[in-house]
Amino acid sequence: MRTLTRGQRSAGLGEAAYLRPARSLLLLSGTLRPFDLLATELGLERVDDALDLVERKTVAVRTTTAFSDGDQAAAPVVELSTTPEKPTSRAYLASAVSATHLSTIEANLLPVHLAVASGTRLDASYNNATRDPDAPTTHAYFDALGVALLGVATAAPHGVLVFFKSYKLLELVVAHWKKKTPTQPHGQTSFFDDRLARAKPVFVEERHLSGDAFEALVRDYRAHAERSARGAVLLAVMRGRAAEGADFKDRAARVVAVVGVPYPPFYDAATRLKREHDDAAHGPGAGDRWYAAEAYRNVNQAAGRLIRHAGDFGALVLLDAALRPHRELMSEWYAARLVTLPGATELHRRLRAFFEAKGEKLVPGSAVELPPQQRRRSTTTAQGGGGGGG
Repeated sequence: MRTLTRGQRSAGLGEAAYLRPARSLLLLSGTLRPFDLLATELGLERVDDALDLVERKTVAVRTTTAFSDGDQAAAPVVELSTTPEKPTSRAYLASAVSATHLSTIEANLLPVHLAVASGTRLDASYNNATRDPDAPTTHAYFDALGVALLGVATAAPHGVLVFFKSYKLLELVVAHWKKKTPTQPHGQTSFFDDRLARAKPVFVEERHLSGDAFEALVRDYRAHAERSARGAVLLAVMRGRAAEGADFKDRAARVVAVVGVPYPPFYDAATRLKREHDDAAHGPGAGDRWYAAEAYRNVNQAAGRLIRHAGDFGALVLLDAALRPHRELMSEWYAARLVTLPGATELHRRLRAFFEAKGEKLVPGSAVELPPQQRRRSTTTAQGGGGGGG
């Protein structure tokens, strides 16, 4: 069996000899968009309508309709019955079927986008967020991101999942939030311990996570998230285990927040070769399109931690100016309803109203002031692995 990796320049399933006996290939996933790019990556020829193909002659077309979990009809399925003019065992006809999400999705999902908080642009790019951690503009960004997340934590009940674009960004942000600042008359405080962790216990997925440590981290987070409306926050990373290998349903994830666009490492050899190959094979700009699609597939994967069944509900919060509505690359189930808000105050208000309408809200006094020793115990970290570069 042949293994296909992200760094491989051309998967070429349409030309793969080991697949010649196959009559059909069925790919099922919520992160296949954009379909034409996927077909190109796999060496397939995509067909949306009844078209004549090289070495194939179309003789009949039948259109059926696929249905979702509810009664909403999805996109039509075009089935082509063909008669080959000569042997075509290496030719595959690709047809994309985009099914609707759960029929309850419109009422059960609040998708919002925030580009600015506290007057500062939310920009997790390398130049602004990770190149110089001591730059004043970087500190301003970290502070603004903290204000936005504090607004989420104090408005949403139960569990809040926050996915950063990389471990490097997560580590820099947490280190900044934990810095002590002098105050009167209490001495020193930090945003992490004295504001965020007082709103909800905070769990952090760090590098080099073993399987047992990851399971313990998720288990403790779930216990806090589900036990009371105060809940908990899990700071994790896209392409990490929490984003792809764990199921957070119901109260374990009432909010999923995404911080930054997780592009593949720009100067990585595999990334550079892939971009160069696509430009040469498919024309100028093809490598850039693959590069963007690869990042948004990880955004869509993280967003998929929300709404795990028909009765589930929650809010998706995109916290970066670059994560503006992009329907070609974003999953349609949330992109079609994504709204950009003017600031953190409006974000807090929208979240409170949404969860109050669902009958779940933070009760007055839920963000209680804990003694210092209890606050330290409620702030939990573990060593984790996976995830991308800066």
